Amino acid sequence: MKVTEHIQNAGGKTLFSFEIIPPLKGKNIKELYDNIDPLMEFTPPFIDVTTSREEYVYLQKGDLLEKKITRMRPGTLGICASIKHKYNVDTVPHVLCGGFTKEETEYLLVDCHYLGITNVMALRGDSMKGDQYFIPTKGGNKHAIDLVGQISNLNRGKYLHNVMEVDMTTNFCVGVAGYPEKHIESPSLKTDLKRLKEKVDAGADYVVTQMFFDNFKYIEFLKTAREMGIEIPIIPGIKPIATKQHLRVLPQVFKIDIPEMLVTEVEKCRDNKQIRVNKELIIRANSSSIDFALLQAGKLVELHKQSREMELSVGDILFAKVRRVVSGLSAAFVDVGSYDKEGFLHYTDLGPNIRSSLIFLDRVISSKIKNGTIPDDLLCQKAQGKDGDISEVLKSKQNILVQIVKEPISTKGPRLSGEISIAGRYLILVPFSDKVTTSQKINSLSESKRLKQLIKSIKPKGFGVIIRTAAVDKKVADLDSDMSALHEKWVEMCKKLPKVSQPTKVLREVEKAFSIIRDIFDDTFSGIYVDNKALFGQVKSYVGEIDPDKACIVKHFNSIIPIFEKFGIERQIKASFGRIVMMHKGAYLVIEHTEALHVIDVNSGGRSNKSKTQQDTALSVNLVAAEEIAKQLRLRDMGEEDTPKLLKQYAEKHGAIPGKWNLLTGGKAQIYDLARKSYLVAKKGKDKGDFIHTENIVLVDKKKRIRGFYNGTKEEEVKKLIADISILGKE
Repeated sequence: MKVTEHIQNAGGKTLFSFEIIPPLKGKNIKELYDNIDPLMEFTPPFIDVTTSREEYVYLQKGDLLEKKITRMRPGTLGICASIKHKYNVDTVPHVLCGGFTKEETEYLLVDCHYLGITNVMALRGDSMKGDQYFIPTKGGNKHAIDLVGQISNLNRGKYLHNVMEVDMTTNFCVGVAGYPEKHIESPSLKTDLKRLKEKVDAGADYVVTQMFFDNFKYIEFLKTAREMGIEIPIIPGIKPIATKQHLRVLPQVFKIDIPEMLVTEVEKCRDNKQIRVNKELIIRANSSSIDFALLQAGKLVELHKQSREMELSVGDILFAKVRRVVSGLSAAFVDVGSYDKEGFLHYTDLGPNIRSSLIFLDRVISSKIKNGTIPDDLLCQKAQGKDGDISEVLKSKQNILVQIVKEPISTKGPRLSGEISIAGRYLILVPFSDKVTTSQKINSLSESKRLKQLIKSIKPKGFGVIIRTAAVDKKVADLDSDMSALHEKWVEMCKKLPKVSQPTKVLREVEKAFSIIRDIFDDTFSGIYVDNKALFGQVKSYVGEIDPDKACIVKHFNSIIPIFEKFGIERQIKASFGRIVMMHKGAYLVIEHTEALHVIDVNSGGRSNKSKTQQDTALSVNLVAAEEIAKQLRLRDMGEEDTPKLLKQYAEKHGAIPGKWNLLTGGKAQIYDLARKSYLVAKKGKDKGDFIHTENIVLVDKKKRIRGFYNGTKEEEVKKLIADISILGKE
């Protein structure tokens, strides 16, 4: 199918296509397929394949160097045919003036015709490396307009040397290049557009622009082109900025401008990885629910749904009454009032300060405590142990403050916790505690220390605080404002308690849209799109409060195309939420959900035919599965993964010694012994190193990230391991 037909059939929907470069001569085409495979989920209608012109190389001939001309990246036509056959996607080979005679160009086009390739991109090409300017090839086309003319002649059956072949007409759809910031050799944009008009008149069918970063320049280019009578489709060419080096290299090589606002945002990034992380939040609202999709580099990573009829949400705090205590389950069932099923409160969810909470509640109800002040004697209460009898803590018909940790689902009521916390943008306020801790995602020890010192100086008495990742680099005024807002919520909640009857919701978590933004919003977000005008206004206002500079990224999506379809979310939901989840190259997962657990079965599928041994098959499949399982756990909200076997295989793949492995989790003083499939308790004190009894040890932090490999039989590596464990313990 022609490119113009793909555009016409899209009916206004955005299409994504890609341009790939052939591998260097001698390289395996498999590497190219590995890069194309993940891109196929975007269902590109066509793929461009570039052509490299010849270049000079110098070969050693005795004591002399011989100058030769060679093509370092051959095979454009073969790659086009291979992609078309493997992926059933149309391809667009680039045809150049430079480096080819007219006869060679004709041979190439005839081969394209025989292969069923109906699209070509006609380009002049760059100068050879080492040449200051473009020198036309002897007997070749001088300009792109000449090349377009030659292709148009073939479409009419006119070959070189005035040979007419009526039975051998081609049917090429011809693309040409456009330059929103003008071609480097053109004196002005208007002159450049005149040249483009000449190419269109010569037979060009569509235009693909060179990369640009200033949207206003593209809009002006498009407007001027239309005014000059260029009516064919103009496709914007886009290149992501993936490194800070691009800020220097791209303007230097392609003579393009990068807007100052974009430069500032890129320079803010800590490293190149943060530059490449592009997050978008898509919000779809209808009469019964609101759906939230978090995209990262276009891929769906989180999906949430809020029912408009749901009266209980995660984070809500309830003034409730214990209905019954069941020692056999080590749990209590709590009357939550607004839902027809009782809430479930397990002993392990009571929290260490449950006794303080119960005493405080009684005093507040009887008006002995006002304004939410927590007296000193409640901070001295004995902490609740992890093991015990719930009937010794709670009694039937007892008043209690509980918080929703899991919303009701199917036949089950909500899961409750007796450990109350109030979440803000930067901080989480925890009553009946005095501890100040930082998020595990804050990696800087100095920043963690700074934040702890600040919070200890401003926090109210009787409250602990968890410092969130968003607090990094924030000023004390921002933190103090967040702290005051959280404490005010607590005070207002306490004022309600003597006046209401249980069960009653006394503190409501913010709307789902706001809570998601509050919890995950950061500098890597590039857009928040809302398809409901009223909700758009609320979201924009909320983002303006927490980060005024980012309020501009909140956009109202107003289109006849559904928002989830526009961003490719519906397709990803269908591919990701079924019982069978396909992975690369034939491997797949089978995911079963039961009342008590989730089962994930990893299958090699057709991939097993591509490995030499069973061990190689298992390794390659499990490495792919590890990434997909992590994605599925997050998407389906199934909890954290524990994959010691996959970590082992990952370690072996990255150059570690294969064999028996111990996975040592830093900060937890535990070793996972794969041979015994069990955890061993590490010794403390002088005998710290006695637990290391194998050559192969991989150190893993609490986030399941590999931090290092060690040989436990070598003294210097044991010392390094112990030092690294100590560092992890402080993080």
